Amino acid sequence: MYKFDWVELTRNGIIGIVQQSLSVSPSLLPVMDFHKRVIDCLKKHIPIRVSKKFVPNALKAGQVAISGYYHLDHDAAGNKPIELIFFYHGRDDHIKLNRKRINNIGALAADTILHEIIHMSQFRKKNFLVCSEYRSCARRVKTREAQEYLGKFDEIDAYAFNIVDELADRFGPDRTKIVAYINSDQRYRRQRNNSWLIYIRAFEHDHTHPVIRRLKKRVVKYLDRIHAGRPYDVNPWLTPPK
Repeated sequence: MYKFDWVELTRNGIIGIVQQSLSVSPSLLPVMDFHKRVIDCLKKHIPIRVSKKFVPNALKAGQVAISGYYHLDHDAAGNKPIELIFFYHGRDDHIKLNRKRINNIGALAADTILHEIIHMSQFRKKNFLVCSEYRSCARRVKTREAQEYLGKFDEIDAYAFNIVDELADRFGPDRTKIVAYINSDQRYRRQRNNSWLIYIRAFEHDHTHPVIRRLKKRVVKYLDRIHAGRPYDVNPWLTPPK
């Protein structure tokens, strides 16, 4: 049985862990060396599980992607509940590193962990019960599948925090610019993908859709958390009893 105060984790703190793991790395690092350095440092500070997958058809050589998973059953049993999955093109690749790339990888790891921490709080508060799903009426199968995943209230809440952090990276802690961005028409703009674009595209750029309206409300709620860099200051579901 592990004990850890998840509330104490901040976005900048997690980014700093990744920066520390790669601070004395050469500019070109073999994938397996990169993976070991990063996961050893993360696991030293945070009780998480880490795995890796090779997806040559989804990533280009030298690219790194990260996703996360909250294991409800592990958490209910008192075991480490959050898993990070690192995706690489191939085992024999090398990762090209510079300060910007390291910061981006750190931000991706931080956003993924904080997303799963929000899920942890949600399920602990519900005594690990799974609530009803969102049902989409979209005609296209891919659109319907995307909407049914993103339309869940738990996902809306977790992604809203990610959206705030991602847009704060772009606009700084400027509430007016962030709100203006999520209210603007992104249909024909070419730009780097982000969590907001994933949502607005999945719901076909319909700003009146109930899911998008709910998401905007959660984004505005989390705007107050920009400077804190974490979704909660106090949360009894995430801080173990003394």
